[in-house]
Amino acid sequence: MNGTDLFNLLEERKALPALRATDAWGALARESELRMQPDDVLTKSGWTRREVDAVQFPEGTEAAKMHRLLAVYWLERWSQADAAAQAAQLVAEESRRAANALWVSQAPERERIAREKAAKEKANRRRARWVEFGPPGKLGRLKQHDLTIDTAQQRKAVAVINADDDAPTLCLLGTPGTGKSSFAALWLRKEFAAGKEVQWVTGFDFAEDVDSNDPEDVIDSHEWAESLVLDDIEADFPQPAQRALAEVFDRRRQNRGATCFTTNLTKPQLEKMFGPRNYSRLMAGAKVLPLTGKDYRLSPCFAGEMQ
Repeated sequence: MNGTDLFNLLEERKALPALRATDAWGALARESELRMQPDDVLTKSGWTRREVDAVQFPEGTEAAKMHRLLAVYWLERWSQADAAAQAAQLVAEESRRAANALWVSQAPERERIAREKAAKEKANRRRARWVEFGPPGKLGRLKQHDLTIDTAQQRKAVAVINADDDAPTLCLLGTPGTGKSSFAALWLRKEFAAGKEVQWVTGFDFAEDVDSNDPEDVIDSHEWAESLVLDDIEADFPQPAQRALAEVFDRRRQNRGATCFTTNLTKPQLEKMFGPRNYSRLMAGAKVLPLTGKDYRLSPCFAGEMQ
């Protein structure tokens, strides 16, 4: 029996006289509820339940016969629909299990990709920080193999920079052009490679900053970096900057920050400029590396070396 047969049966049934007053079509259900159109979708809780449960016909009547045929038809369609639904559910569950298995099997690869992405992002952030806070220009790109190490002082400087030293302050002092800023840049790169927060500031910029802003704000901005280079303290370093710099060094030592500074001045000249109190704060626990000799910046201009 298909939907068309059922439709014809319903039409015949509607033509039968009611056996009881309560069997009238209007009392049983609306015609639109009883009429099943061809190819209608069947539902277990829909038309069939109303038809089977709500109507009882005397045995032996044509109405009872059609009623049983309808019930058998619907129950058969129930079973088919239920079996199809169960099969679809099994297929869906199998698809979910397969998808879950694939997801689990790909977990190591996803984790590897996530680790690589995180490492790349971290490296990019570190490079950006080095560009922003590290040495300027070519000093920021300087590597140890870029330097010509040909004096005992330079070899000692390299050894000290490469050593795991806990000295709070490294002082590179000497005549101009002997590599003080280059060695300071190498020291800061080593600190950066160890994962520390680094900062590079020139003596000129520090003095300008103190002159243009609240000195306490300037001190705060240099107090907490784990590794700080103050490059090129000159003889004309103004007194407000001297006091602020001594305070920076003092606080950094208390905070266990590592500090490196370069200067063309000698220790007696530094003491005279800063005064005994601030000089003591500047040099407390410092490891001093003198760098003297020829000016490497001018070496191509020496007589006989110019081509």
